[in-house]
Amino acid sequence: MARQVRLLLLAALFAAMPLCSLAGADFKRDYLDALDALQAGALGRAEALLKRAIQSEPESQPKVRLLGMRFAPYVPYLYLGSAKFGQGDCDGAIAAWELEIERGIARSDPVFELLRTGMAACGVTAPESGPYALDDTLRPTPARNPSFKKHYLLALEHYELGEYAAAEASLEEALTLEPRPLDKVRLIGMRFVPYMPYYYLAAARLELGDCAGAAAAWTRATTAGVATREPVSVGFPDELEACGS
Repeated sequence: MARQVRLLLLAALFAAMPLCSLAGADFKRDYLDALDALQAGALGRAEALLKRAIQSEPESQPKVRLLGMRFAPYVPYLYLGSAKFGQGDCDGAIAAWELEIERGIARSDPVFELLRTGMAACGVTAPESGPYALDDTLRPTPARNPSFKKHYLLALEHYELGEYAAAEASLEEALTLEPRPLDKVRLIGMRFVPYMPYYYLAAARLELGDCAGAAAAWTRATTAGVATREPVSVGFPDELEACGS
């Protein structure tokens, strides 16, 4: 039944997507390729392309020029959530959708209702649709309620993909906003996870061969005490000791 719901929602999503052929450069090309991949049902490829587009341009935009004189919303987190949802990854879908909702841009686009339906299918209630501000210069609308959480989520995604330099950068952004590790933070729907930025910073630096930086971050992690209580950090002191040997 859940699979049927996903297929129906994806079919509706594809019908509502803007029809654009390949054009543009940088993040725009990846974005358009991702939309084509979604329409073709190549969800894994769409997910990879959207993540690459987000790396080049992480801010959603009310309007971008994609094809000739045609403008369309740039809402990569919305479509990333749809790709993850289609693959049965509700946690990942909700995380991406919440990032798009935070920006406020997608809420006046018709596909936002499909986002809300998808979140409901995953057991989470999304906010109502509504207007967003659009100035004459077509600059991106500032993120609503920006917080350390979005940077932490991106860092975890980068880390899982083996993109350790990007993970390090996102973790440093998170730490500028919230330097205190926390036992629990609400990141995905109603799911709570420990906020362990220093541990993941240490782990990312270790993968990058930065032994001194990893040791410094690990010292901060152990001082806070959160990471040392989590199973994910078991064995890290031994890995750190072997760094550079």
